[in-house]
Amino acid sequence: MEYNNVLFVDDEVNVLSSIKRAVITEKFKSYLATSGEKALEVMENNTISVIVTDMRMPVMDGLKLLKIIKEKYPDTIRIVLSGYAQLGQILATVNGVGVFKFITKPWNVDEDFLPAIREGIEYYNLKKASDQLKSFLEDKSHAYNHILKTNNDIVLNNKIDIENIKNINNIMFKMINLIITDNSKLNITFNEIEHYIKIIYDIYFGYLNTMPSKYQAYNLTQLTEDLNKTLSENNKIICIDDLKYYGNYSLLVYISKDLFSHVLRNFKEEEFSVTLLNESAISIILDLSKKEEYDNTEINLVTYFLNELSSILKGKIIHSKIEKKIIFTINCDKF
Repeated sequence: MEYNNVLFVDDEVNVLSSIKRAVITEKFKSYLATSGEKALEVMENNTISVIVTDMRMPVMDGLKLLKIIKEKYPDTIRIVLSGYAQLGQILATVNGVGVFKFITKPWNVDEDFLPAIREGIEYYNLKKASDQLKSFLEDKSHAYNHILKTNNDIVLNNKIDIENIKNINNIMFKMINLIITDNSKLNITFNEIEHYIKIIYDIYFGYLNTMPSKYQAYNLTQLTEDLNKTLSENNKIICIDDLKYYGNYSLLVYISKDLFSHVLRNFKEEEFSVTLLNESAISIILDLSKKEEYDNTEINLVTYFLNELSSILKGKIIHSKIEKKIIFTINCDKF
């Protein structure tokens, strides 16, 4: 768990000792400094969410310290400890550096001091999240333009590929919108949004790299060898026969490898097995039942999106949470 850092600055050691006792049970990491110079050393080596400083200190007073903080660390929330006699200095601070809160001495810990710190941390976190979201939306706009350019470059006049890309485009952006707007329902924290959207983008651009679609003859020996390149020695698939098929082989291999990559990356080799069956259709089965518990969030998103891709192959991907198995079935034409 990532904690916020709060820096307290006061030249009186007894005041810092009192602050240390007051915040000992709070859910943030506290730093103490007895001068403006020492405070700047702490700022240089740590990401400080909130700084709480006294105004009257020797050598470097609170106003001078906060001016430097505002210039070098503008995201840090600034809170001032002040006495009633410091009105002139308080007004200068407001006009010069912008202060989030003033805490007057003497303060009440539960009514004045701790609520001000908590509000400062909450404001810092909200502003940080807002900035991250703004940056993400800008990146999304660039990515969308890149998608359009990539589409124009690769699909040429292939109507089937164009139609497939349009469908997958729509699904991708619906998934991204769902991740952003309903992330809590999906068990996704705000800090994980970018991670899961990157997964969706990676799958999509990997799919584009299989274009234009090429249909070819292949056999199960060839498929087994290609899939085994991504598996450890103890989990390699055993080829059951050498029947020949005809279809979009590059997309088949891509979906299978991407399924392995995203689903199995948090599994040790003794916690899963991979089987290739050839009955009425080709089935690739990931058995995850050897691991008692695992996070389904990423697996659900990956299997959902790859299932949409597999529909191009007249296939489907089923994630059985009860049996702890993922089954990728492809209805291929025999050659």
